[in-house]
Amino acid sequence: MGTTCPFCDKEFTNILNHISVRHGLSSIEDYESKVKVKEDKKIKIQAFLKYLKELTEKLRKGEISPEKLRELRAKWEKDNNLIW
Repeated sequence: MGTTCPFCDKEFTNILNHISVRHGLSSIEDYESKVKVKEDKKIKIQAFLKYLKELTEKLRKGEISPEKLRELRAKWEKDNNLIW
């Protein structure tokens, strides 16, 4: 049984070798930086999903059109630098 990689979610017996070779991380600073980027993206996605839920509710109530929903969604992604 190995350790799960925090970046690709696969299990490896030699996680240090995997992280350095596969992800190109050679120092603890590189690792911490990459972990922070992943955590920030996760937070952005959660915020986006919450915003999308609010927009969907407005769409259901007839407060916005489907076109407006797409426009607001695209604007949010652009404004918040959310890259899938």
